[in-house]
Amino acid sequence: MAGAVGKKLNSELLKRLEITLLSVNVVLDDAEEKQIRNKNVKKWLEELKDAVYDAEDLLDEISTESLRCKVEAESQSSITQVQNFCSSFNPFNKGVNSKLEEVLARLEFIAKQKDVLGLKEGFAEKPLRRLEETSVVDESSVYGRDAEKESIMKLLLSDETSGYDDIGVVTIVGMGGIGKTTLAQLVYNDYRLKEYFSYQAWVCVSEEFDIFRVLKTILEQVTSSATGT
Repeated sequence: MAGAVGKKLNSELLKRLEITLLSVNVVLDDAEEKQIRNKNVKKWLEELKDAVYDAEDLLDEISTESLRCKVEAESQSSITQVQNFCSSFNPFNKGVNSKLEEVLARLEFIAKQKDVLGLKEGFAEKPLRRLEETSVVDESSVYGRDAEKESIMKLLLSDETSGYDDIGVVTIVGMGGIGKTTLAQLVYNDYRLKEYFSYQAWVCVSEEFDIFRVLKTILEQVTSSATGT
C-alpha cells in the first residue's frame, strides 16, 4: 500500500512528460547559441524554464505525498486501517492528474515551437562542439542586457575594487542558455573598464579544467598587454 499514490497516477501522462522533456533537451545547445541574436528563441527558453520549474514542483509534491502515505500507512495497526487510509488519497491523485495534464499540455505546446524556430537536434551529443570563446562580441546583435551589464559595471568600478589588498570576484551564474558568456563579453569590452584597470585578460575555461593552463594564459595576456604587443 505504500506506493498507492504513485500507482494511481496516470502512468501514460508521466511517460508523455518524460518524452516531451527529452525532446526539448536535445535542442537546448542550439537554442543557447541562437537566443543571443533571436528574441523569439530567447522568449522560448524563458517559457520553457518556467514550465520545467512547474513540472519539477509538481513532481516534488507527488514525491512528498507518496512518502507521507508510506510513513502514515506503516504506523497503522491493521490492514483495514491501511486500506481506509490510502483510499483517502483518491482526491489527491485526481487533483495531481489534473495538474499533470495542464503541465504536460504547456510543455508539449512549447516543445512544438522548436520546429517553428528551426532548432536542431543532436548538438548535446557533441561534447567537443564548442569552440573556445573569445572576448569579441557583436553588440549590435545583443538584446536586453543593458541593465544587467550596468549592474556588473557598478560593482567593478566601485571604490571597493580600487584597492589591491584583496582580490574581488564578481560571478555571473545561471542555467545554460541565458547568455552568461555574452554578458561577460559585453562587460569586458566596455571602454570604462579599459580606462579603469591597468590590465585585462580574457580566459576561456573548458570543461576539462587545467589550473596551470589557465594561469599561463592569464600571464601571457597580461604580459602582452604590458608590452603593447
